[in-house]
Amino acid sequence: MDKCSTGLQFSYILKPGFAFPYAGIAIPLKDSNGNFLDCTPFDNLNIHISSKRLFDCKVYLKVFDTAVSQIDDPLSERYLKKDLILDSVPVTISIPFKEFTESEWWYQKNNLTLKDVAPTDFSKVTALQIESGATAETGVIDTITISKIYLTKSANIYTLIAIVIITILLITFILIKTVPFSKNSNIIITYDKKEVSNYRDIDAQRISAYLAENFSDPQLSILTMGETIGMSQKKIAKIMNDVFKMSFKQYLTSIRIHEAKRLLQETDRLVIDIAMTVGFNSISHFNRVFKTATQISPLEFRKRNNVT
Repeated sequence: MDKCSTGLQFSYILKPGFAFPYAGIAIPLKDSNGNFLDCTPFDNLNIHISSKRLFDCKVYLKVFDTAVSQIDDPLSERYLKKDLILDSVPVTISIPFKEFTESEWWYQKNNLTLKDVAPTDFSKVTALQIESGATAETGVIDTITISKIYLTKSANIYTLIAIVIITILLITFILIKTVPFSKNSNIIITYDKKEVSNYRDIDAQRISAYLAENFSDPQLSILTMGETIGMSQKKIAKIMNDVFKMSFKQYLTSIRIHEAKRLLQETDRLVIDIAMTVGFNSISHFNRVFKTATQISPLEFRKRNNVT
């Protein structure tokens, strides 16, 4: 990890035979007195970020839950997740706090259900974690650069209308004062350029977000996903090939195997339970796909990673 002229950079590599689902960086947000960061006055978390090779990443907000969290146990703090689409060109991604979702693995790790936890309280944020996503490859060094992290509050409709009216009046006043009215004069109109995302990037983010939320469904297919998000199979296949350099099946299998590795490493659940949890409806199929992806069986993977 280095501080550079463009911000904060960190590099990592996933090695064969080991799973590092948390390869990334954790930024503590508590002050020296142990006070939590209060995000309730704001609506959005903004990150100016880029990656040399990675197409996606996971952003976690760690939140202290008064019902279950303990000061001396970081894993008891709730992990709220958002999947992001990355680019090699730095972009600012604005994430509404309401889009952060619960992490299923956290409930399994702490043996909890939704009934056990308190309502999500963004006044008690303890840390921000940025980690490699489902498309990370083994044996490849990737570098993620983070230039800015800041919070913003969304303007309401009345504020936006007032800003637009004031801006129009201000521009009109400047033009009247500075531009001479003559037949040969050219009026120069000043304005702020709008950042508009390409439709392909928006569709790619929709595809990634849907797979991130529904990969555990054993009936998930490119047909069912297309019907749900209103996109043709042909279009989905082309976007996944162009953006993620993977087919639908390869991308879905990559997510499931990554999640299976994490569960094998962090929990003591039976292999068949893990297979069903990540979306396989056959233990033999899971074992075959897992060994093809990792060159070892799930049990051997767990044994090598010292999980009992």
